[in-house]
This record gives sequence, structure tokens and C-alpha cells, in this order.
Amino acid sequence: MYYKIQSLMRKNKITYLSMANCLNLTRDTLSKKIYGKAKFTVDELLAIKENFFPDVSLDELVLRVD
Repeated sequence: MYYKIQSLMRKNKITYLSMANCLNLTRDTLSKKIYGKAKFTVDELLAIKENFFPDVSLDELVLRVD
């Protein structure tokens, strides 16, 4: 699970739907990726960082806890 992404989304009031739309994903698909049931592509993770959390390092953003 990508706790850092989920935590930052809550902190910044970013909805699953708005992030999913930015990534051209469905809300369900984004949820599966955040919860580790599907894999993010490198491009998706870079887009999340660039569009939503530019001040957070990519290493910090992608820390996973399974």
C-alpha cells in the first residue's frame, strides 16, 4: 500500500476521482494501485509527483508497506 500518497491526498484534500482523471484512470483502478492490488507505471508515479506533490521526493512518495 502506498501510505504516503494516500496520506498526502487526505492532507491536501485531493480526491481519488481528481487524481484518477489526471492519470486517465478510473477511480477504481487508482484505488487498486494505491492499495497495492495493481501496479503503478513509472509514468503514473512521475505524473502524481509532478502534478500533485512536487515538493515530495519520488523516493519518499513511493515508500510502500505491504
